[in-house]
Formats: sequence, structure tokens, C-alpha cells
Amino acid sequence: MAAVPGLTGGFKFTPDDDEVIELYLVPSLRRQPTALAGVLIHDDPLSAPPWKLFSNNGLDDDAKEAYFLAPGDTTKSRKVRVCANEGTWVTQRLEKSGELWIDGETFAWQKHRLNFHSGKAKSGSMGWVMHDVTSQE
Repeated sequence: MAAVPGLTGGFKFTPDDDEVIELYLVPSLRRQPTALAGVLIHDDPLSAPPWKLFSNNGLDDDAKEAYFLAPGDTTKSRKVRVCANEGTWVTQRLEKSGELWIDGETFAWQKHRLNFHSGKAKSGSMGWVMHDVTSQE
């Protein structure tokens, strides 16, 4: 990941689910600044296959993970999502769901695990995994 102002080199960003919701998803929904600006990449994971998405955002070939803050999925579909006509993200399972009380409001959320497949069908995973955390509001 590219250097983030205010963080020392070698810092490992590993937020738990509640931190992702409280410090990133909720402020984003409220159009407020997020914690550690620059740690999350603002881009749509459906705009390009994962390797191009990483490259387009300055992540090198050795990058193992990244955190993206993307536009909401208005269809609420979790089955198959086509990615730039070069592959599909296929939901494997719902990993977790919960509610978090923040500033007097309850936020219901879900976390899905998706695998990237080449083409438009379930042709076998290419090894890329996405954890999709969404607000259920």
C-alpha cells in the first residue's frame, strides 16, 4: 500500500469488523471524513478485474490486500456481479451480520465473502477474494 501521511512505514492496517463500520462505513454514509484518510481507496471494485484495480490505484504486484470504499449496490443482489465484462464476483457465503450502536443510531450490517471468476459464469475461482461489508439501511 502507498504511504499514508501520519503513519510509520510498515504499519499493518487490520481493522476488525466493528472498526470498519464505525470508522469508515458510517462516516462515509454521513458524508463525513473517515479515520486515517488515505488508508481506504475510493474506487468501484466492479470497474476492473482485481489485478487492474490494484494497478490503477498504485498498488504494486506484491500487494496482498487493499481496502476500498465503493459506491453502494442498489440492487441488493449478492449472487453474481459482473466486473467490467472480464469476470464475475460470486458470493460464497454470508460471513457475519450484526448491529452497531453509533451516536444514537443503530446500523445493521452484513459481511459477504465473494470469489473472482473469469468470464461470466462460475468457471472456477481465480484466487481473488473480496469481503463486502454493507449497511442494511
